[in-house]
Amino acid sequence: LFAEITDRQYHRQLLFSGLVELLGSVVTRRHSSLHAAYRCDPERLGVSLASVYNKLNRTEPLVSEAVLRHTAARLGDVAKHLVGKTQPFAGLQLPLRQYGSAALPGMAIVVQDYATGLLTDMVASEDAYANERSLLGRLLERIGAGQVVVADRNFCVSSFMDGLATRGAYFIIRHHAGTASLPLADPVFIGRSPTGEVYEQMVRVGNATCRSIPRPATGRRNCDC
Repeated sequence: LFAEITDRQYHRQLLFSGLVELLGSVVTRRHSSLHAAYRCDPERLGVSLASVYNKLNRTEPLVSEAVLRHTAARLGDVAKHLVGKTQPFAGLQLPLRQYGSAALPGMAIVVQDYATGLLTDMVASEDAYANERSLLGRLLERIGAGQVVVADRNFCVSSFMDGLATRGAYFIIRHHAGTASLPLADPVFIGRSPTGEVYEQMVRVGNATCRSIPRPATGRRNCDC
């Protein structure tokens, strides 16, 4: 996989598979850190710890993305035989934001499959200060017809939602105050939830016509299309 994807990196004494083995022992909690994994058998890789870190620091984002997709595809065959969450509808994908232990530095949008919990895709940037909105164009290229994207308000960008609709995908995205929504009809009462009355209103965001669920107390909206 490394040989197929890499553009700048190369193999010499330290193979990429050696890095994967080290990181795998940390991910599966056999070791508490990369340093501990290396110190367990420093002669195994035949290079210094500094060389290990240098190799990791120069890993191209495209390689990391490919490793994640490859792993998810193989684990998916296993996960479908395990008891997971009940899928409310097909194609549900979640840009992952609820975990604070993200790898740093760098910026990444990670996509999670709701039913299996597998991380299925990633769009990575080497710029730790990049806004995730700058990566939405690359994320859009990975989304196909019938998929449903659930995301927080930072993904409420009209060009992104237009792109999803054009691709035949769907979205449920919390409304961002900086993105204008044009009401096309009055709110309609559709029922109650544990937190109060629920209303539905058709709005236009960019070129996409959306079904909006406004919050009566605040006027804020969650848009879906």
